[in-house]
Amino acid sequence: MGTATCRHGARSFGILTRDGVYGAAICVLLVRCRGAFGWGSRSVILRLTTVFLEGELDVFAADRLRATLEGVTAPAVIDLGGVRLLTAAALTELVRLSKRVGPRRIALSSAAPHIRRVLEIARFDQLFAIVERPEDFEPDLG
Repeated sequence: MGTATCRHGARSFGILTRDGVYGAAICVLLVRCRGAFGWGSRSVILRLTTVFLEGELDVFAADRLRATLEGVTAPAVIDLGGVRLLTAAALTELVRLSKRVGPRRIALSSAAPHIRRVLEIARFDQLFAIVERPEDFEPDLG
């Protein structure tokens, strides 16, 4: 365990695992979101957990990915910007996360075009919000 700075400049509170194939870090971003409060919508600032994944998310990384995602609660963002390979084993872990927290309560962000194509083919847009950047996720609090 250690600390590191995520690419958004926020200080992460733990590097969960780090080796040549798979790495993950969690940080908390402050984001503006909309929610229904009483007579209308107001913008609020929300502490949003962001999980940064990198490397090859294959069958060999599945157990570590599961352990990383076990502590994630909604709303949160899974940043896929550093992911080079996304296999069925990793998709299974993401589906488990979606089932646990509910559909579209988690966003997947920053995916490379080839990773985004896998998400489209698997129809993950029905389970997750797919956004370009973590800051683009606007969780519905209503």
